[in-house]
Amino acid sequence: MRGKVMHQILERLYRLEPCRRGLGGHDAEALRSLFDPVFDAVLDEYLPATDAYLGHLRRFERERVWGLLQGLRQKDTDRPAFEVVTEVAQEVEVGPLLLQVRLDRLDQLDAGGSLVIDYKTGEFTPAGWKGFRLAECQLPLYAVSTTGSRGAAVLELRPPKVRFRGVGESVLEIDGLRSPAKFFQEPTLDWDAVLARWASQLDTLAREFAAGDFRVNPADRKWAVGQFASLTRIHSLRSTGVDATDDPGEPE
Repeated sequence: MRGKVMHQILERLYRLEPCRRGLGGHDAEALRSLFDPVFDAVLDEYLPATDAYLGHLRRFERERVWGLLQGLRQKDTDRPAFEVVTEVAQEVEVGPLLLQVRLDRLDQLDAGGSLVIDYKTGEFTPAGWKGFRLAECQLPLYAVSTTGSRGAAVLELRPPKVRFRGVGESVLEIDGLRSPAKFFQEPTLDWDAVLARWASQLDTLAREFAAGDFRVNPADRKWAVGQFASLTRIHSLRSTGVDATDDPGEPE
């Protein structure tokens, strides 16, 4: 529920005309005057204050979200100029599949191009974007299918801080976005090559899915856990090498 609430609050807030250029142009008092009615409208849908307990819970949740919003305001302040477009619906063709997707947020950059952003209120690592087989397809799919994309990032909204995690052109100057060379640890890799790589990987996965090819990947062991792990037979197969989703670690 917290994830849904946060998504709704940010979608409605960035749709307000004063916030389309980011939250950085407002001081705390001005932003609070915009935030409070949006918060109340969203919480009326998800957590109506029907008794004293829920009323107190709303008050605590308001201050928790407000604290995250302050961190987001600072992130917007530190970035080069942009304009936010929310809930962008697209029809995407991947191999033999035709997909209907909806982007949380697309930032149109004043310097040209766009940055694809997805909100996450839980823990996230972009390590799944690095392997030979994509383990996390959502943001790579959005980046490949968006004309003029210059980067893909998850905006982590987890107390006590807000941070970007992703990859894109180094000229974007966004804290938390690493250059392709550093992200993939390949010195000559650029953003166009990343998009081409992801497009090829997505095409392969789409064709396998359409053909009913669901063979177990011995390198993808992180998902074979819990009481039904043995049913995958993944532990009886020889590993193909380093786990495709291993993450060498990223600097804070």
